[in-house]
Amino acid sequence: MLRRIAARATVVGIIVAAFIMGSLAMLSWLQNRPDKLGLSDGKLHPCQNPANCVCSEFSGDAASAEPIPFTGSVSAAMARLVEIVRAMPGAKVVSQTENYLHAEFSSRVFGFTDDVEFRIDEAGSAIHFRSASRIGLADLGVNRNRMQQIRKEFQDQS
Repeated sequence: MLRRIAARATVVGIIVAAFIMGSLAMLSWLQNRPDKLGLSDGKLHPCQNPANCVCSEFSGDAASAEPIPFTGSVSAAMARLVEIVRAMPGAKVVSQTENYLHAEFSSRVFGFTDDVEFRIDEAGSAIHFRSASRIGLADLGVNRNRMQQIRKEFQDQS
């Protein structure tokens, strides 16, 4: 009797786990690139949801962070930034101009996509950034941690 109950519980557990995994995988396939990417009036867009986004362009809220300082030319800073981003797991450079970079980062398990943007401010000798999850209410600090890693690698190479 106990074996039957244990067997049923195991089967139910497997079914529930498969349903959850399938649902999460389905969500990752339904992600679309957001409309508010790129620059607006020469700046990155603010975060819509501070729980799954971090941005250095605007201060005073939970999503704010300090920009990455740089010395030297804009082209050298961009080259270093592109090199760092391309070397990171799940990263794909989507677009690049002289002072703007957009990359997508896909998570390893479910393929959730985060959009990461950089704007090089030559006058301020700073690299502003915005890193945001496409779906979900919270990212468990993934975007902020990613930007801290990029900052560290950029400063280590300086």
